[in-house]
This record gives sequence, C-alpha cells and structure tokens, in this order.
Amino acid sequence: MGIKKVQPKQIQMCLKIYVNRESIGSHLQKYRIKLMKAHGLNTPQEITNRHFPIDIKHSVLDQIKKMWDDPRFDGLSVQEITLLLDEMID
Repeated sequence: MGIKKVQPKQIQMCLKIYVNRESIGSHLQKYRIKLMKAHGLNTPQEITNRHFPIDIKHSVLDQIKKMWDDPRFDGLSVQEITLLLDEMID
C-alpha cells in the first residue's frame, strides 16, 4: 500500500477509530493535491510512492521513505501500517 494507489477503504482498515470513507477520501484528495504542489507535479497520475511531504518531519515517515527508496519495495501491509501509526501516536 502506497500513496499512489491507496484507497479510503484501505486507510479505514488501518485506523483504530471509525472514520467514514467519504471523510478519508476527502483528506486523501487534499493530501495528494498538497504533494503535487510541493513536488511541482501537474496531475495526480504523476504522484509516485516516493513522493513524501516536505513540511512534515517525523522519524516514522523517514523510516517509510527509506523503504520506498528501495526499488524492490512493494508497499506496506495493513498490519504494518497500523503498527507504524501506533508508533507515531506514542
């Protein structure tokens, strides 16, 4: 799972609280637009899983970014994302 193809339902499965899919979809769309602006992209199709926010700094995000730097890396599972989210909240 990565930013390029992730769907609201997948994000919903990673959260320990209920958030409706429409709300997640809206935030996901805003996030992708923010990534496009930050990286000078013209369309959402240009976003890759290697695009990360420039203005958000967190050790967990740095860890995920390093994973995506490996061309063989294919994404994180729901369980892995849930664990990383827990780590970010602590």
